[in-house]
Amino acid sequence: MKSTQKLNVSNPNVLLGLSAFLILLGGMMTDPLADGVCFALAGIIAAAAWVKGKRWTRWLAFGFIMIAAALAVHNFPEARRHWDFFRRK
Repeated sequence: MKSTQKLNVSNPNVLLGLSAFLILLGGMMTDPLADGVCFALAGIIAAAAWVKGKRWTRWLAFGFIMIAAALAVHNFPEARRHWDFFRRK
């Protein structure tokens, strides 16, 4: 069977799924700079879901924004040290 359905990225539920995926992906990476990029993208995508969503979708998007922000802030000192080391080499 051939499926003709496409991923609708304007759907807030799809955006929340992508945001959750990026948060999990960022948590599994070992490079602190890549972690920060994943957390930042997850926050931006969750903000887009927050703007487009309704009721529970907004609450979940707000939670993802807070989680992504907390993880990014927690990750920042290690990413800064990693970037300084990379720049010296």
